[in-house]
Amino acid sequence: MGRALVVSAVALATAACAGPPPPPEFKGILATGTVAEARTAVPFRVRQPAYAPEGAKLAAVEWSTQMGAPFVVQRYSMATGQGFYILAIQPSEEFDTPPIDNEMLIQGRMATLMAIREDDRLLEWRLFWRVGGVYHLVAGDVAADEMVRIASSLR
Repeated sequence: MGRALVVSAVALATAACAGPPPPPEFKGILATGTVAEARTAVPFRVRQPAYAPEGAKLAAVEWSTQMGAPFVVQRYSMATGQGFYILAIQPSEEFDTPPIDNEMLIQGRMATLMAIREDDRLLEWRLFWRVGGVYHLVAGDVAADEMVRIASSLR
């Protein structure tokens, strides 16, 4: 599988996480449904959080098995207007990660915590780790310690 195809799959997964509709070139590639449906569609274990911040509700589940990097995105919304998402993706080859703000262990695996900023304003926290060939990302505009609690509770 070519690196360009994997990069496109990662772009699709990122677009699905961000909330707006995916770009037109991804039409028909992204599926929407339940966690149970996603579990039957992808070749890896889909984990759900045992912990979520008060008032968090699962708003959407999207996945794709095409483009050489199957993934599942679970998006959660909160009455406060905040939210977070959980991404699991199995790329066919390694890809680069952004700069690291902090490292820690999540479920016995080394994880990186990244602050995504724009003009010195914090947009969201991203907590990223790998289990086997599956990369996991928990991200959103809730506090970093909440990201760690959510990630640590994935089952």
